[in-house]
Amino acid sequence: MKKALFAKLLPAALALLLCACAAPAESQRQISQVSAPEDFAPLGVVIRPPEGADFVTCSIVDGTAAQVDFILNGAKYTYRAAKTDGDVSGLRVEPEGDPQDLNVCYETHCVQVHIQGLKSGGRLCTWNWPGGLRASLYTPDQVTDHDIGNLSLGLADDDWPPLS
Repeated sequence: MKKALFAKLLPAALALLLCACAAPAESQRQISQVSAPEDFAPLGVVIRPPEGADFVTCSIVDGTAAQVDFILNGAKYTYRAAKTDGDVSGLRVEPEGDPQDLNVCYETHCVQVHIQGLKSGGRLCTWNWPGGLRASLYTPDQVTDHDIGNLSLGLADDDWPPLS
């Protein structure tokens, strides 16, 4: 009985081991769920979901990036921010079409949001805040540049300064 069970479990265990080795880089990231955006404070940034967002979860990626996942108007989004000079999105995506840039100056800071359509049909927006803070907003869903651009600009304004 034990030998038969072992014979059945061994191939399954080997298959799992092989799949884990071939997983994409994004799935190998360490993601720790936190209870609220205020838990991002040790990272030097606090990001929040937009008003009206549903199914909100907050997490810290690799101990360095704040992440808020949410659904808004039926579309899924991942919002990330970190103090880094690298790519904060953590995504490997194929761009499609010409990117758009939106430039807005608020009372305390200016922001340029870069909007890129993706071959997958989704959208990726990135922007920088003063002080070496970078942010990204990604959706795998088909939304318009106008909608994700306005959402990004709203987040860029609402979440500055980073620890208010």
